[in-house]
Amino acid sequence: MEHKVILKTSGFVYGKGLFAATIVAALSFFASPASAGCVSSGTTYCDTTQIEAYKGASFQNTYTGNGFSAGVGDALQSAGNDFATDKLVATLTTHRGVTTLELQYYTSFDGNDEGARYADIFLGNNPTSPNTFGYAISLGDETANGGTTAGFYKNVSSSTEKTSEQIWNSKSGSVYGGAFKGTDGKWRASPTVVTSAATKDSAFTTNIVETTTNADPGYGYLVQVKLTASATDFNTLFGSGLSVFWGTADCSNDAIESLIAFNPTPIPEPVTLSLFGVGVAGAVAMRRRRKSKAA
Repeated sequence: MEHKVILKTSGFVYGKGLFAATIVAALSFFASPASAGCVSSGTTYCDTTQIEAYKGASFQNTYTGNGFSAGVGDALQSAGNDFATDKLVATLTTHRGVTTLELQYYTSFDGNDEGARYADIFLGNNPTSPNTFGYAISLGDETANGGTTAGFYKNVSSSTEKTSEQIWNSKSGSVYGGAFKGTDGKWRASPTVVTSAATKDSAFTTNIVETTTNADPGYGYLVQVKLTASATDFNTLFGSGLSVFWGTADCSNDAIESLIAFNPTPIPEPVTLSLFGVGVAGAVAMRRRRKSKAA
């Protein structure tokens, strides 16, 4: 397997503390059973988001292959499941007034297959409508489809994004996942590309790594994203909750949606230096007392 490492950073160098593992709150899905290799626990969100098979602009209600039943399933590929995503491992931490959201997607998709590229990641902050997304993280892989440079974007809407159907419905013979089943049980078009018409938000910085990994057997690729801002800015935007959608590829042949409660785990300050300081102060005090007694 070809080794692939791509680093994309937007304006921030991360401290070691921000990489610490944390526990984030609940995830809720209303979809098909999770893949056998994934077990939800703490930070792990298994892929259970259903998608619909389309060919051109037509729903393929007779498509019954690769985990699909009556055109609806969990992963879509003409042969095998090269577009499948197994799980998301998400952590949310705060340290010295800075909050970081880390998203790690374990997938079998290498980012370049049959003309498809890694999709961008879409985020929402409305708990009453978690399946709509006003923000996005561009991975920077979608320039051929009108996508923009890597970073965090606001003002994302139907006029500043492209769906998998918009990208794939004119491609001859292509079967793709044109819609996903949201947490409310309703079907929606799968957003996959944020365009340059959206506004880049400089208050939030991103760090993106696309690489191979052996951590998830059968899913040999890892897409790792860190989104960082001041705790105030992060809380203002996502304090009511956070929904995250990733179509895996711009054809959305396997989508994964996650609901993450906004409750960042604080990372405590290192105690080693403070304890050392207390020890030094105590030693000095004892020495002074001994000198005083000697006098």
